[in-house]
Amino acid sequence: MARFLALIHHTDEGRKQLHHTTARARSFAAAAIQSGIAVESQYWTTGAQDGFILLNGPEQSVLHALAKLSQQGNVRIEVSRAYDAAEFDHLLGH
Repeated sequence: MARFLALIHHTDEGRKQLHHTTARARSFAAAAIQSGIAVESQYWTTGAQDGFILLNGPEQSVLHALAKLSQQGNVRIEVSRAYDAAEFDHLLGH
C-alpha cells in the first residue's frame, strides 16, 4: 500500500457547482473504499489549491480512481506520493 497526496483545483464547472462539492467528495470516498482505497483525510482549503485528499492504497487503484474523478470535469488534480518519516528514512538508506 502506498500513500498519495492529491491536490485539488476546481475547474470553472466545479466552481459553478461548488454547492455539490461535499456530496461529490462523499461519493468519491465511497467508490474509493469499494476499490480497496482508504481516504485518510479530505480537506477544502483557501489559497493556491482548493483542497486535498490523502489516500492510501495500491498505486494503480489510487491513480485510476483519481483519473476517474478528474474526468468528471469538476476538478484538476496534482498527485504526489507521500511518505512518513520512517518511509523516507528507508528511501534515504538510513
